[in-house]
Amino acid sequence: MTSLPIHYDPPIKDPSELRPVREEKADGPDLISLLDQQEPAHKLANLQGIPVLEISGEASYHRPYSHCVAKWLNQAGCKDHLRELEDVGLPAMAIR
Repeated sequence: MTSLPIHYDPPIKDPSELRPVREEKADGPDLISLLDQQEPAHKLANLQGIPVLEISGEASYHRPYSHCVAKWLNQAGCKDHLRELEDVGLPAMAIR
């Protein structure tokens, strides 16, 4: 998600401490299955309470995994909202 340090609570020294587990089935066709933390999940202490809006377009190369980022952030205690542009009236063909 970033090249900057991320601070989890409880703190971690190695990413393996997040104990990632892949979902058995993706949320939909053409989507990547989520890599989630085993519970209890480590929280992103510095982002708690800060709303995050993630926007995804149909033609974006991020599209297959943007839902994964949103779910990871929510599990880590953030208030992430994923909005797909076509759901708010902006399908890929409308953007030129």
